[in-house]
Amino acid sequence: MTMKNKIKAQVIPPDAYPQMVTKAQAAGITRVLRSNVTAVTASRVIEETFLIVLPRILGLVRSNLKVSPSQISIPSVGERCLPGL
Repeated sequence: MTMKNKIKAQVIPPDAYPQMVTKAQAAGITRVLRSNVTAVTASRVIEETFLIVLPRILGLVRSNLKVSPSQISIPSVGERCLPGL
């Protein structure tokens, strides 16, 4: 393909797309997602599911990377996933 035939990239402004919510609704959603209640809830969900998900993740890592269990470090959820909580 020559330079003449290449398709040029277009920049489409975000407001050109149909929006799923109004700007006021988007601002409200953002406030909720940044709230302490959301952070605490997310932290609790991560803590509750961590021990269920971890063995599966480690199994995938071990099978795909062919490493020994001693080579895999397991960080604390509270320290690594949600620092500052």
